[in-house]
Order: sequence, then structure tokens, then C-alpha cells
Amino acid sequence: MPTQITFAEFREQIKKSDKKLLENLNKALMILALKGEAQAKKNATTRPRVRTGRLRSSITGLVDSKNGNPRVVLRAGGNTGGSPVNYARFMEFGALAIGLEPRLFMGRAVQKIKQDDVPKQLENLLALSLDEK
Repeated sequence: MPTQITFAEFREQIKKSDKKLLENLNKALMILALKGEAQAKKNATTRPRVRTGRLRSSITGLVDSKNGNPRVVLRAGGNTGGSPVNYARFMEFGALAIGLEPRLFMGRAVQKIKQDDVPKQLENLLALSLDEK
């Protein structure tokens, strides 16, 4: 039989769980960002084929927030210890004017993560946060 708790104890558990929920959400989002980054780098290794590695090394996964909502961001083309990789958008989306087909190395990574990893990472988030441990 479950033990009964007072209202004050219940409020205290809710306060703690709120903090735990945010911590666990941040951890889950960081894991998703790193998995997305790894998958995008893997995709950028095979198609488009690596020549210098600048495009691949410019891919970054991070946790951000927009309008107070946490989100995972996957970026390519930023500084890689030198100048920005300006051609990253053309490698991703293509340039039909010059006959460059879209590679979607980032888009394929996002789809794979959304399909395979997001449900697993967020499935037990609330249960973990309400756990007394």
C-alpha cells in the first residue's frame, strides 16, 4: 500500500521534480544534438565526398532556446579555425543554376534522429524527473 504524504511534502517533491525535469531535458537534448552532429558528419563523409574536411568539421550540434522554448540546433558552415565554409548551404540544398544536386547531409541526419532517437530520449523524461532518487 502506498504511503501517504502531506501537502507540504507533495509541494516539495514537485519543486524538486521541476528542477530535475529541466536538468534531464537539457541532458536529453544535448545527447540528441551530439547524435545529430555525428550523423551529419558521417553523411558529409560519404556524400558529398570529403576533400579537405572543412565542411565536415564545420558541422555543430548544440542546445539553444528560442522564445523560451528549448531546441536542438544543427549547423554547418561556421568558422572551423579559419574562414567560414560558405559553400555549406550549396552542398546541402544544391544549386540548380550550376547543376549541383542537393546532398541533404544535414536533412538526412535530422530525419534519422527524429525517427530513431527523439522518442527514446524523451520517453521516460517525466518518470525520471518524478523519481525520488
